[in-house]
Amino acid sequence: MSKEMYLDVLKVIYDSGKSMEKKPALYTGKDEEGLRDQFLFLLETRYEGTTATGETFNRGGRADIILKYASDGSNLFIAECKVWHGSSEFLKAISQLFDRYLTWRDSKVALMLFVKNKDISNVLKTIKEDIYNHEYFLKHINDRGESSFSYEFHLPHDKGKKVELEVMVFHFDKE
Repeated sequence: MSKEMYLDVLKVIYDSGKSMEKKPALYTGKDEEGLRDQFLFLLETRYEGTTATGETFNRGGRADIILKYASDGSNLFIAECKVWHGSSEFLKAISQLFDRYLTWRDSKVALMLFVKNKDISNVLKTIKEDIYNHEYFLKHINDRGESSFSYEFHLPHDKGKKVELEVMVFHFDKE
């Protein structure tokens, strides 16, 4: 996947999530799968020559979102979606993504967090502080937005293989 396409995928997801925050009817009463499908719907039709699927088997489990080349089925992008349940679950979600779903060919991934807490500022602060504690963490690249953060990680058994991880946080606080 080209850097330009990766940045576009991240922009589509981030802008869509920010728009959804303003429209509670799109997220109220939805679980993780229902929220994921809102994003999958956009990716399915966005990129010519690709397929976007949900709950798709890759390596050792079913990833929430995989964007693939239609011609050869090779992965372009993998995302895991989680409802925020605190720092320890956040770090476990990163491990799940890296330990179960990524092969050495996968280098562009995202963790999409759906936060129902009223205090989003505290959640963002926790994420930005605690990600440094993850065993695969290499460095912070930049912040793409108020709640979209770019990092470089390595694969679990290959410290030389770099993976770009985007952590995107969406505030879906209406019940």
